[in-house]
Amino acid sequence: MKIPILLVSFSMALPLLAEPWLGIRFAQNCAACHAPGRINLPAIQRRCTLSCQGCHVSPQGGGLRSFYGKWNENRWLRSFAISLLKPKSSFAPTKQQLYGKPQTTQSKQSKAQQQMLKKRGYPLVVGKQSIINAETSFKRDGLEYQIAKDNLEFLRQIPQQDPYRLFTDSKIDGGGGFRYQLVHLPQRGATKASTYLFLMSADLALRWRPMYRNLHVVFEQRGIGFPQRVKSLKKSFIQARELLETSRTRSLYLLVDNLPFNSYVMAGLYRPLFGGNPSPDHTTLMQKLWSTHLGQTGSYSSRFRGLSIGTAPNVPYANLHFIIRDESGRYDKQDRTRGVAGNVGLRFVTLGLNSTYSFWYTANKTDAGKKSTLANSASVAAQLWRSTLMLEYMNLRTNTKDSNAAETSKTAKMNTHVVEVDTYTRVWREFYLLAQYALAHHERENEQEMKHSWYIGTRAFLMAGIDVSLRYAQMRADEEKDAKQSLTAQLHFYF
Repeated sequence: MKIPILLVSFSMALPLLAEPWLGIRFAQNCAACHAPGRINLPAIQRRCTLSCQGCHVSPQGGGLRSFYGKWNENRWLRSFAISLLKPKSSFAPTKQQLYGKPQTTQSKQSKAQQQMLKKRGYPLVVGKQSIINAETSFKRDGLEYQIAKDNLEFLRQIPQQDPYRLFTDSKIDGGGGFRYQLVHLPQRGATKASTYLFLMSADLALRWRPMYRNLHVVFEQRGIGFPQRVKSLKKSFIQARELLETSRTRSLYLLVDNLPFNSYVMAGLYRPLFGGNPSPDHTTLMQKLWSTHLGQTGSYSSRFRGLSIGTAPNVPYANLHFIIRDESGRYDKQDRTRGVAGNVGLRFVTLGLNSTYSFWYTANKTDAGKKSTLANSASVAAQLWRSTLMLEYMNLRTNTKDSNAAETSKTAKMNTHVVEVDTYTRVWREFYLLAQYALAHHERENEQEMKHSWYIGTRAFLMAGIDVSLRYAQMRADEEKDAKQSLTAQLHFYF
C-alpha cells in the first residue's frame, strides 16, 4: 500500500478561480448581492443574474471579482466578525432602512433634496448582529416583483454603500495575491521524505472602465511556480522573484456589457466558459482529462484568444464563443487552433436550481497533421436544505491524424466519458463538509481504462477573506492495485 501524500498549503491570494457552488448556495437570497428591498426594472433593463457575472467581472467566471462578489464575501461569507479587524458591518432589514420607509415621511424635504437623495442614496442602516444567517434573513420580501415607475424611483431604493453605487466611485479597481505551498511528499523506497516550499502562484488583476458602466478593459497577470526543494527561506524568496520574472498574461480582454437583456460582447485573451459547474480545482479527474484532450499540461493555465457574445436575462442564459488560437502553452506561431463553443441553460432562484448544456469543438491543423477535439457536457445543480448538490456528465473525443506516418494516413482516436458528483453541506454558519466522486471510462487506441476518484473534507470561511480547508483524496485505475492518496490542508487569505 502506498504511503499517503501529505500536502500542506498556506496561501495568501485573491480568489481568482470561480466557485459556482457559492452562486447556488446564495441564489435564494437577494441581499447576498446588494442591500435588501430592491425594486425591479422592466425586463429589458434588468441586470440581475445568477450567471457568472453575479460574482465576477468576466461572464466566463473566475478572475477578478465584481463589487457584488465582494459584497457577498464581506457580509455573508464569514463565520465570525472580530471588531479588532474592523469587518464590514451587517445591515438591517428593509423596514428599518431609510429608503424602506414611505416617501411621505420625506414630505418636508424640498424636491431638490429628494432628487439629491435619489441620486446619491440614503446611508445604509447597519444591523445589530455581526453575522447574518442567509437561511432566515433577507431572502425575498416581494419588492423585486414591483416595477419602478422611473429611474429615479429605482435609484431611491439603492443606499450609498450598495455595490451598484460603489461601482461608480472609481473607474479603476483590481486586486492581487500570492499563493505559497509547503509540500511534504514521502517517496517509495526512500529513507527520507522530500519537502518542498514554493510560491505556487502570484496574481495581479486590474480593470479600467473608460466609459462608465459599459466598457471594461481587464488585465490579469499570473506567475505559476513549481515544486522545488528549498533548504533556506532566502532561497524561497529567490524562487519567488524568478516566478514573478517569468509570469505571463492570464487574461487580457475588452468587455462591453450592461446592454439590453443583460447581453455582452467580449474579445481578447481568456478562458471560454465550458460546463455548467466548472471546478476551480485543476487536480480533479474531470479537469485532468479535459486538459489531456486539449493537449495541455493542466487546466490551471488554460487560455484562448477569441470572441464571445452572450445574454443572461435573469432565468435563461446563453453564450457563444469563437476561438481563434490556443495560447495555453508557450506562444506558438504555428498554432492554427480554430473552433466554437457555447452554453445554454436555466438558473432559478427557487432551490438555486440550474441546468446547463455545453458544447466545444476545436481543430488545429499543422504540417504534421490535424487534431480535433469535440466535447459535450450536461449538468444540473440545486440547493436542498443545507446541501448544495451538483451533477455533471461530460463526453470528450479527440481525433489526431498524422500526415507524416508511413501509411497514407493514420488517425488516433481518444474517447472519454466522465461523471462527477459534488456535495457541499453547511454544518454551522459557513462551515461545510465536502464530498466528491468521479468515474471515467477512457478509450484510446483499442485500450480501455476505468478511473475512479473521490475526496472528502471540510471547509470553513472563518472571517471575510479567510478560508480554511482540509481534504483527503484517492484516485486509481482498475488495473492499479494501490490508489494514489493525498491529504491536503489549505489556508487562504484574500482581499
